[in-house]
Amino acid sequence: MLVRYDRNMSPLAHIFKELEEIERNFFQPLKKVDTDISIPVKFIEKEDRYEVLAEIPGVEKENISIDINNDILTISAIKKEEKIKDSDKVHFSYIEYGEFKQSIKLPKDIDLENVEAEYENGILKIKLPKVKKEGNIKRIVVK
Repeated sequence: MLVRYDRNMSPLAHIFKELEEIERNFFQPLKKVDTDISIPVKFIEKEDRYEVLAEIPGVEKENISIDINNDILTISAIKKEEKIKDSDKVHFSYIEYGEFKQSIKLPKDIDLENVEAEYENGILKIKLPKVKKEGNIKRIVVK
C-alpha cells in the first residue's frame, strides 16, 4: 500500500496515517472475484486402465458432474457457501466457493462403456479402462 508523502507532516504523523489506512481496509467486506477455479488433478496410467484423481474437498457428491465428449474429460463441481447468522461477521476467508472445473485430453484407447467414478474423503477417483486389444494379427481379404 502506498501513502502519499507530505513534507509538512512529521514522521510520526505519517505512521499514524498508515495505521489508519490499514485499519480502514482490514474491516472492509471481502469481494468475491468471479473466476473459473480449476480442480487439482493427477493422471495415472496403469497396465489395464488410466486413473484420474481429483481433489474436491467440501463438495457434496450430488454437486459433482463428469462428462466425456470428443476425448475430453471434464470434471465440474459446485461448492456452496455456508450460511452464517446475520449477527456473525466474517473478517477474512481463504475458502473458495462457486463452480470449479477441470478438463483433460484423454488417450484414444479408453473403453467409454466401463468408466467408473467414486468419491470419498474429498477425493474423486475416475477409473478409465483401456480397450482390450484383439492381438496383433490382422487378416486381409483379397478382392
